[in-house]
Amino acid sequence: MNKALLFRPEPQEGESLRGFLLRLAGANLLGNTAWLKDVPAEIVYLQKMIGTVLHGRAPGWLKRIYKVGGSPSSLIQGHLLGRRARCCPECLAKLRYWPFEWEHILYVACHLHGCLMLGECPHCFRELTWDRARLMSCACGSDITLWPRSSASEQERQLCARLWACLRKETGRVANIEVSQFDQILQDITATEFATLISVFGTHGEISKNKRKN
Repeated sequence: MNKALLFRPEPQEGESLRGFLLRLAGANLLGNTAWLKDVPAEIVYLQKMIGTVLHGRAPGWLKRIYKVGGSPSSLIQGHLLGRRARCCPECLAKLRYWPFEWEHILYVACHLHGCLMLGECPHCFRELTWDRARLMSCACGSDITLWPRSSASEQERQLCARLWACLRKETGRVANIEVSQFDQILQDITATEFATLISVFGTHGEISKNKRKN
């Protein structure tokens, strides 16, 4: 297959690169996104979108064959989820695409709906991964938008709201920062600094917890 695909959905600003590839594969009834490596015309089109509209980790075949990296370059790619995926079912039902911010390992709660991000199917109990065939469904066929929600704490929601704003800013988009109890320590922080700060506090918390146990 070396011709352009029949259907090309419009990429959304701030969309996950891997999420868009799934939408593209699904629109053309391809079994998975790896089929796209045989459509060079689409890769040329993609290269223009990555870093401007599409962001996040690039799949292995895209990096290996076409030397296409992830975005933004300011973000440590290790801070993004690898083969696993997480989402807010309520947001997904409304947006119908996968925001890049969901890929960050520390974005654990939807700051809009106050629920935990979900990454495990409640029907087959398998992790949600990027090698599935359809964006809106698990590999077992269950509709992700119907998965039951679990509430996040207000602290988790506020921290994720700040991380969301950091990631939007680093990809050149307008970031509306809500007022929170963390404003004093998180003002003008980058996503990488945010991850480092949370890592330090998390490690300190684990050490303190272990000391109390002993």
